[in-house]
Amino acid sequence: MMVFLINVGKLAEVFPFLDHAQWHGWTFTDLWFPFFIFIMGASIPFALGRRIKAGSTKTQLVAAICRRTLILSALGMILNGFPTYDLATIRIMGVLQRIALCYFLASMIYLAFKPRWQIGWAFALLLGYWGLIQFGGGYGLEGNLVGYVDRLILGGHIWSATKTYDPEGLLSTIPAVSMAVFGVFAGIHLNSEIASSGKGLALPVLGGFAVFFALIWNSWVPINRWLWTSSFGLLMTGFAFMFLGFCHYFLDGKGRISWAKPFICLGTNALPVYFVTFLLVRLRLSAWASTPLEYFAYAVTQVFLMLVFAWILYRKKIFLKI
Repeated sequence: MMVFLINVGKLAEVFPFLDHAQWHGWTFTDLWFPFFIFIMGASIPFALGRRIKAGSTKTQLVAAICRRTLILSALGMILNGFPTYDLATIRIMGVLQRIALCYFLASMIYLAFKPRWQIGWAFALLLGYWGLIQFGGGYGLEGNLVGYVDRLILGGHIWSATKTYDPEGLLSTIPAVSMAVFGVFAGIHLNSEIASSGKGLALPVLGGFAVFFALIWNSWVPINRWLWTSSFGLLMTGFAFMFLGFCHYFLDGKGRISWAKPFICLGTNALPVYFVTFLLVRLRLSAWASTPLEYFAYAVTQVFLMLVFAWILYRKKIFLKI
């Protein structure tokens, strides 16, 4: 979905059902980047837990986390600047940079705190961010604290489409970190000794509660993808718990994995697939397209090409990781 959506065209050129919410509210398209953040968090207990069992010290783990964070951020900057690299206006934040920050902070919370305190951190980040935005200018397009902080710290290095705030900016990364920490909790749950049926049941139940409270909270804190409001973060967390529970039930519980082989190929090389996709976007290979249908066809073609790319890497047992 990430490959498809970044190729489907500019916001004004896509089918309405593939567009982001204009401001308040959410759409199907708004699900996928938060899901990326959540599942990255869910992978942390597996990756770091394995290294802890192998005897790695906390110093070694922190060094590895810092290294990965810096490499992810650098890759994001390379994508943002390609192919001209205008240092006066290059965007500092972005998708990979937000993933890097969320990975760093969620990993540190995982290493430093027990699960109950990790959940405490997740809720504290949501509530703290809610307080900052609620009393720092509100949720309007103009005058909100998110944009003020981005302009103050990032200056002219924010998303060129807005020039007033960055959708992957600094302050709005706080609730995204909360999603990653909730993902950590999901990963710990899946990595536990609980019977598979119990694992599969708990995740959608938790997700249902999160969605329910997020929709109630929406009456006071509008669901907003661009500001990544706390209600939006809680809503996306709920959907992510549900979707992960669904996948766990059918893949791990029922063992029905044949249908998922394309996703396994893509998932085992997610970073190179995303990186190559974004490079192609920056080369504007879709410049010939002018209608929503043409952009849609181009995006489907890109998904197919990236699937072939991922399948070749998978068949050759090449797994590019950092």
